[in-house]
Amino acid sequence: MRYIFWSATFVLLLAVTLYACAGADQTFSIAPLSQKTITLPLTESQCVNGSFSVTGGTGTGLDFLISAPDGSKMLSSNFTSGQNFNFDANTNGNFTLTFSNSFCSCEGGKNVSLTYNVSQNALSSEKSDKSEELPTQTALLLSTAVAVAAVLASGALLLTRHKKRAENQHQLKRNNE
Repeated sequence: MRYIFWSATFVLLLAVTLYACAGADQTFSIAPLSQKTITLPLTESQCVNGSFSVTGGTGTGLDFLISAPDGSKMLSSNFTSGQNFNFDANTNGNFTLTFSNSFCSCEGGKNVSLTYNVSQNALSSEKSDKSEELPTQTALLLSTAVAVAAVLASGALLLTRHKKRAENQHQLKRNNE
């Protein structure tokens, strides 16, 4: 009984965790006089927390820019060798992180180590008039987890009732003897 309960609980927590948080760790190089753009498809209920560091090449770091789907600048830093960043998605769409080494003609380019997490913003006080739908895969995962938990709980209940009934019948036989 306990095994079934804890299995169902684990499946449900795993599904919620997978939905609530996604992220990435990336390391990449940016050649001299070029840039690298990372695209993050977000919904307005999500927030991003991250950091990066720059090594290699000569000079001081690179330029870093976070842009909203409409192209507006959310954060801009020049000549930086690393930074922590966070932002809330204020709309649905593709947000971009741009790392530019366009001012440096140094040989070998620069290496960037990027880490970020995307999570649901549970504290958002603004409510959208739009009906937001979960992505299909996430909705399927959550509904499957709930169905599995319900089946396991029902099975445990039936087994408990069956065991109790068998014990009662056994007790009645003993009393009648």
